[in-house]
Amino acid sequence: MNPYLLLLAFVFTVGKPKHDWALASSVHIHEQMTDTPRLAILNLEKNLVSSYFDEGSKPTGLSPDEIEKVNLLINEAVTQYNIDSEKIYKQNLANTKKYPGSVAYDPKIKSPSTYYKQIVAVTNAKDEKEVWVNCFCKLDDWRPDNDKNYWRKNIVRIMDGGSCYFNLKINLTTGTVIWFRVNGVA
Repeated sequence: MNPYLLLLAFVFTVGKPKHDWALASSVHIHEQMTDTPRLAILNLEKNLVSSYFDEGSKPTGLSPDEIEKVNLLINEAVTQYNIDSEKIYKQNLANTKKYPGSVAYDPKIKSPSTYYKQIVAVTNAKDEKEVWVNCFCKLDDWRPDNDKNYWRKNIVRIMDGGSCYFNLKINLTTGTVIWFRVNGVA
């Protein structure tokens, strides 16, 4: 058995932290579990519910099987995105011939399993489990004070960056991707 999944099972057995970390004047998320090098599961504070989830959604945990399902749905969404983005890339490539000196940007997402992932899980008003997944390909200079664990405690929000940054919302109960967004390129 994968040692990370075993650790996940242990963490969920022990329970969630009982601290109140809410900050009235700022966006703040606290750790629920951060037990793999590229995965952080965060609880969503009330002041962020409207950004990603419907009113009435309540934070919840995820089992190892649900995390695996999230990863499978990410892979399916990325595969479809890459198929769709192939047309864009071909158009960009054709434009480079029209405009000397221009560069064709390949929007494909390569190896989503290597991305860092932040997962926020809730139960919606219909009692369905939904997750928002924020993915980024590298830890970069956006970290305050070069804090290497910043992403484990705080939502990372990046403007631009192209396919290095993408996020999606998934309904785990129905097994569907609600939306999928890839950052633009400046």
